[in-house]
Amino acid sequence: MDRLRFHSWWLTVGWGLVLGVVYSSLTPNPVDVSPLVLGDKLAHFGAYLVLMLWFAQLYARRRHRIIAGWLVLLGVVLEVVQGGLGYRTFDLADMLANALGVVAAWWLAATTLGQWLRRGEARWLARGGRLR
Repeated sequence: MDRLRFHSWWLTVGWGLVLGVVYSSLTPNPVDVSPLVLGDKLAHFGAYLVLMLWFAQLYARRRHRIIAGWLVLLGVVLEVVQGGLGYRTFDLADMLANALGVVAAWWLAATTLGQWLRRGEARWLARGGRLR
């Protein structure tokens, strides 16, 4: 797998996404998704799906297992920390939703969806790197 031309930029964005997940997991005032059916679980699933899919595009497939392991561990650690904060709660179902999001993205990374960054970057460079 060839490295993306703007790998460092995409990596920085990815770490920004990680920081966003950490912040939203630990803040005393998280975004309220309760009006949605299973909103909280879908938010957990979606956040970890995005993280795994993002980082899977930046690294070769042989590293996806390592990325998945670290992201599942992140979800477990954040959930344990939430349980000790006093203003958040520990929830095994949230951990499961996080892990399922990682697994779903791991599977999606092997499809054409797992190449959208590469295709988008190539398309942008083919147009001379201009936005239009």
